[in-house]
Amino acid sequence: MDWKTNIKNIDLMLHWRIALCIMTGGLLGFFLLPYFIPKIETFIVSWTGSVFGALTGLIIGYGWQLKEKSRRNQTSGILLILASFAWSFLAVLGIIGINSDKKEYSNKIKLIDELHQKLSKPPNEIEILPYQLSKKEFKYIITDSQDLNKFFKEIKVADTQAISGHSGPVFECTIVLKTELGDLTYLASVHKYEKKDLFISNVFYRKTGNNSYSRGRGNEVRIPHLGEWIMKIAPKGKL
Repeated sequence: MDWKTNIKNIDLMLHWRIALCIMTGGLLGFFLLPYFIPKIETFIVSWTGSVFGALTGLIIGYGWQLKEKSRRNQTSGILLILASFAWSFLAVLGIIGINSDKKEYSNKIKLIDELHQKLSKPPNEIEILPYQLSKKEFKYIITDSQDLNKFFKEIKVADTQAISGHSGPVFECTIVLKTELGDLTYLASVHKYEKKDLFISNVFYRKTGNNSYSRGRGNEVRIPHLGEWIMKIAPKGKL
């Protein structure tokens, strides 16, 4: 193999077999990996698939390139090392991203399971209060059976669909579900491009000092058809 030619002076036309295998592997990985990991955010899975496909294509391509002895002295060893390190690094980032998304998906499923288990029937009452960081003051109490039944019905079809990118909130509040098993408190929001849907998340507390804590929000799940409904009931929650 050629270890002397500077990376800038490598004749890429002599390495077309490697390039072909990399592109083919990348495309196959981009489209195939989402079929094997269907429940994770599509972009990160497709991107990781393309990286692993390209890395596999690199190995196959070099094997094809070096099969003929006449091509070995013209094949860059430096390109092999640099490309291997680069795609291996990207592959590690992809694995980290997928594991992070898997954890997020698992947390969303836990929240949906909690809603289903603790809400075996419509809540007795729903309180809508200001969002944790809001300076607004309001309190809406829902006791109408029709509204409570509507909320209960849509809770049963809650899903893990993510909020669209760049879709900022247009409504935020704290929602308290009064049940026979106790109060269930969640942070709720409606977003610009999904105004028909309501997104809720668990409330958690994180330590910010010796004896101080701040309230944060966990992973959000989507409850369809409740976005416009809640904005109509609690107009002061609009941003």
